[in-house]
Amino acid sequence: MSSKNLYLATALACTTACMFGYGTGYIGGVLALPSFTHYFALDALPPKSHAAAESFTISLWLLGALLGVLAANPVCSQLGRQKALTLCATTYTLSAILQSAPPAHSLIVFNAGRLLNGLGVGVGTLATPIYIAEIATPRVKGMLLAAWQVSMQAAALVGFWGAYVAHMLIGDGVHWQWRLPVLFQVVFGAILVVASLGVLPESPVWLGAVSRRDECRGVLEWLRGEEGPCQSEALALEVEACCQGSLLAPADDDTPVKQREGLYEALASSANLRRRLFCGVGLMAVTALSGSNALNFYAPTIFASAGFTSTSASLFLTGTFGLVKLGAAFGFMFCFVRIKGHRFWLLLCTAVCAVSFAVLAFCVRRLEHQQTAPRGTSTAPATTSTIALLAVYTFAFFFGIGHGPIAWNFCAEIFPPHLSTSCCAITTCAQWVFQIVNAVCTPFLLTLAGWYTWVIFCGVNAFLFGWCAVCVPETRGVTPGVEMERVFEPGPPWWRAMQGDENQAGDWEREPLLGERGGGI
Repeated sequence: MSSKNLYLATALACTTACMFGYGTGYIGGVLALPSFTHYFALDALPPKSHAAAESFTISLWLLGALLGVLAANPVCSQLGRQKALTLCATTYTLSAILQSAPPAHSLIVFNAGRLLNGLGVGVGTLATPIYIAEIATPRVKGMLLAAWQVSMQAAALVGFWGAYVAHMLIGDGVHWQWRLPVLFQVVFGAILVVASLGVLPESPVWLGAVSRRDECRGVLEWLRGEEGPCQSEALALEVEACCQGSLLAPADDDTPVKQREGLYEALASSANLRRRLFCGVGLMAVTALSGSNALNFYAPTIFASAGFTSTSASLFLTGTFGLVKLGAAFGFMFCFVRIKGHRFWLLLCTAVCAVSFAVLAFCVRRLEHQQTAPRGTSTAPATTSTIALLAVYTFAFFFGIGHGPIAWNFCAEIFPPHLSTSCCAITTCAQWVFQIVNAVCTPFLLTLAGWYTWVIFCGVNAFLFGWCAVCVPETRGVTPGVEMERVFEPGPPWWRAMQGDENQAGDWEREPLLGERGGGI
């Protein structure tokens, strides 16, 4: 029971994923453009100071995203998901204008725009996955959540190629070479401003939770778009399910209705919830440190270290890198997620990613040795560079079908409905905090540690493999409530997998009605 309105609302809400993806995709290329480095006088700085300036510019965006998640939590809970999306769109649009028009040599103004831009993105990363989960029907919920990841990678691809196209078509002495990729952000912001004010309805789960039953029913009728006695009965059940997610705990015969316990009381009283939060935060944190964002933000520099030293070559390969990530996102959405459970892909992909970084480290080390060797003594630099390139692309693909999307989906589905917003805020904050750590450390590692950088990322992915094997259970297809509590009972997940718990992950027909899953306040 779904309609074109559901897909329209999802597509418009996924504009926040485009903001996120474009933000990670375009900035690495823009920082490498000669017009940008000259306009802000970065080309006059020594290498270490240049690396510090780049790191600061990227880290400010991540800091803004972290603050945006914190700001979005009370907005989502008290004012609704739609208001959070409006806040996201407005902030993002204003920041894009500010970034594209700073005075000459005023990196401070540009960075202020980056901070504001990150604030808008952070609001969107919390509000949108919850919003999509709450408006979707059970049958298509998994696919629509995966659409958020596809939108992110598609926009990242536009960002990767945007800098390359600007470099090829506009001269290095023209400021519009870097301004156009920056100003393009206004497109995403304007679309979401119009959509959030005139098209997107409020989440029916939020409306039910604040006891606005009639509005809840009206939104569901618009989203489902079907009529008839069977549909009306199903709609009534769905409205009831949304209202059962109320902030008020149900009463029994002897106990009056009372306010549900808050997050801190629940964490203090429930070891099961603490295990869920530990798994969610840990998966988000280690995924953020696994190397993908280092490749996103510093891809041109990384390809240069792998032997592709010209600006046009490194930007072209960065665009191809985005194509690989987009292909992986489509593969996850339409194929891989249906074949095996989350644990299988987490274990396989973290292992392959660790091997990929080990190969990249070996190749970069060999290239560094060839650069310092006497002329005429180096061997097969083209072969080494090609292997390094394949290692990067292999990592990008397996990250895109593994811990990249699964970390977000895992956190969206494991928490009790009435605590999902607060718990997802914590896990999303963890993701942004460790992205900040990653962005701050990566340029210095590339400058000072060289090929050891990739040894470190290899170790992180190897650690993530072991951690997922020991701590992360299978949750795909598991309904909330008692069944989800059983998944997070004490004991290693690998033992429960051997007992057959993972077999139930393939049961796509057993998902609960809307509001029973992923729909908390």
